[in-house]
Amino acid sequence: MGGHVLWADPHHLGRIIVNLLTNAIRHAPRGTEIVVSATEIERNRLVLGILDHGAGVAVEDLDRMFDVGWREDAARTSPADHDGVASGAGLGLSIARGLARAHGGEVFAEHTDDGFRMNVLLPFGGAPDHT
Repeated sequence: MGGHVLWADPHHLGRIIVNLLTNAIRHAPRGTEIVVSATEIERNRLVLGILDHGAGVAVEDLDRMFDVGWREDAARTSPADHDGVASGAGLGLSIARGLARAHGGEVFAEHTDDGFRMNVLLPFGGAPDHT
């Protein structure tokens, strides 16, 4: 991707990544790695991917998980996840999606052969038009 420029508010982009990384850390199986990647797709589109090796959420919840206050089925989660990190309030993914959309992008989740991946799709190239 040498030479490409991603125009984004650094605070907002940082918040998107931190929210998705926090979610991956919270739900990744102990002792597994989290893989962060950046891939150019199509023309002028970048996907930042955060892959954990967990099972993720049910297919029917892949879009609902971004709703404000949404939480995974309580029967499948505990009050404190890995190393005593409590589950969030159900705002992080919604905030990440809203910030990505404000930058002309999107956040989506998918199941892969290697685990569960959260993706941030963002346009790159020329400076954004703020007219």
